[in-house]
Amino acid sequence: MQNRISIAMATFNGEAFIGEQLESFLAQTAMPDELVISDDGSIDSTVSVTKTCMDGSSVELLLKQNSHTLGYAQNFNTALRLASGDIIFLSDQDDVWLENKIKIVKKAFEANPEKYLIIHDLEYCDENLQPIGQTKLERLNSIGATERSFVTGMATAVRKEFLNVCLPIPKNALITHDLWLHECAHVLNVKIVLPEVLALYRRHDLNVTADSVINSGKKTNFFSFIKSVDGKETKNSLERKGAVLRELMLWFQRADVIRFCQKITSMKQSSLSKKRRTLEHELAQTEKRLKLYDKNRPIRLFAAIKLYLEGGYVEFMGVKSLIKDILAKV
Repeated sequence: MQNRISIAMATFNGEAFIGEQLESFLAQTAMPDELVISDDGSIDSTVSVTKTCMDGSSVELLLKQNSHTLGYAQNFNTALRLASGDIIFLSDQDDVWLENKIKIVKKAFEANPEKYLIIHDLEYCDENLQPIGQTKLERLNSIGATERSFVTGMATAVRKEFLNVCLPIPKNALITHDLWLHECAHVLNVKIVLPEVLALYRRHDLNVTADSVINSGKKTNFFSFIKSVDGKETKNSLERKGAVLRELMLWFQRADVIRFCQKITSMKQSSLSKKRRTLEHELAQTEKRLKLYDKNRPIRLFAAIKLYLEGGYVEFMGVKSLIKDILAKV
């Protein structure tokens, strides 16, 4: 049976780059069936550019213009809800896909029926789409991050049946749509990371994503990671992680999630309980790290080392996270 392919895109004042992105959809070697766009009240020519680019295309266009501003994550929530495909690709408005992206991801899903979310590598580029000489996986490896940290919506695709149990995206300002989907997939062990570079990731001044070392438009390494240590940013990251973990514990209590878990893994109730306990433990460790930021640096130094020796950094990046907590200026 042929899988129906949808692209879900959230737009807002994207006239500068959206034309190139749409053209890359239409140049795919395996064409999408549907493009769903949720526009969050653009006041530029985003909508008209979209209509012009898609006019005459065989790809079905569903354009939803919000009556009021929803914000980044909830705008994506709208687009994802409207997508009807068996496989749904997430897309931002300012990047460019390589022509074999859909074909390769689709084949990966077919070869791995037990997996429900796929993310591929991407090439960091400047505003003019000139590569900076580093992919995201290379960057993550350079700072010692794990693949769990590889969360980029524009490089993500999901199966519809998985998406159905992930939605709605929690209405928490700390939780982005892609972080939520990836954390759900991580907990259920249904995520695949493809090493192929399948898109150009444009970094520019108007990017919504945080200006952190992970998303920097400049080539980075471990020393960049150390130099970029910012207490406020790290604290925000930990608060975000805590918010996601609390939502995941609630998510695991939903009847449709329990049914899905039992379907994909023949998971017993005891296994679900074990996963909940794991989330509770991870939340406790996250909250302990957050409390470190209430202390001045000398006291924080000893408290962080004590937490490290107790295994408090196992769920993070180990000694690298310890260094962040010690060096961070609050």
